[in-house]
Amino acid sequence: PIIMLTAKKSREDMARGEQVGADWYITKPFKSAMVIETIQRFLAK
Repeated sequence: PIIMLTAKKSREDMARGEQVGADWYITKPFKSAMVIETIQRFLAK
């Protein structure tokens, strides 16, 4: 999976992330637990 970690929060930025193949988009600030949970969800698939 491709998980984008970024400071860019606009809808356009999120749409661009999807266009380039991101499976998930997480914006700053984020908690490490959120990133770990997201990765675990993808690994469980």
